[in-house]
Amino acid sequence: MAILAIDTSNSSGSIAIMKNKELLFSSFFNIKITHSETLMPEIARALELCNLMPENISSIAIAIGPGSFTGLRIGLATAKGFSFARKIPIVPISSLKIVAMNYYNCGKDILVVQDAKMKEVYIALYSSQLQEIISPRCVAPEEIIELINAPAIAIGTGLALYQESLLKNNLIEINTLPEKNYSKAESIFSILYLENINPSFDFEATSKLEPYYIRKSQAEVSRKQKL
Repeated sequence: MAILAIDTSNSSGSIAIMKNKELLFSSFFNIKITHSETLMPEIARALELCNLMPENISSIAIAIGPGSFTGLRIGLATAKGFSFARKIPIVPISSLKIVAMNYYNCGKDILVVQDAKMKEVYIALYSSQLQEIISPRCVAPEEIIELINAPAIAIGTGLALYQESLLKNNLIEINTLPEKNYSKAESIFSILYLENINPSFDFEATSKLEPYYIRKSQAEVSRKQKL
């Protein structure tokens, strides 16, 4: 049976399929089209190219957040549709850990800095082996330099906006390889393997599964201010 991986945690999107520990399909798209327009057609294309049917998918692993509110909702709704229809498990994976996987085993800590809009960033700090040192949180960019006290390489979509702030801490090295700032669904398979995750379907747990937002959306903040 095959595993479907989905990442819609950012404006970019990615899906991948693995079967019998062999990567069959991987795609990444950053084309400024909404996930509601791209995700299902891309999954259908992947299944067709891999000569698979929806019933051949045995589990789904998904980037659960933090990230784009709309993207996370679309991704999880799609995963739940598959899950309930086929009674297959969903494995939620931190979207920041997926980015960190790009520098797995690099010999230093991995600082993930993702643009969270509204002049904030989502961050998490992992060891070279992906052990969590600083849990995912939403902070102002200038707060990051106070959190890092050991050599770390910074990666993520937040670098394009806040690189200068990070360089104020001389322990932080900036990633210079642009493609490594993005999360790709195929990295989820490596996390499943490293953490030896073997899920089973649980209707109640799947029903209660929600995106990991960390903070309130801008719409919620605006509504609260008006009230």
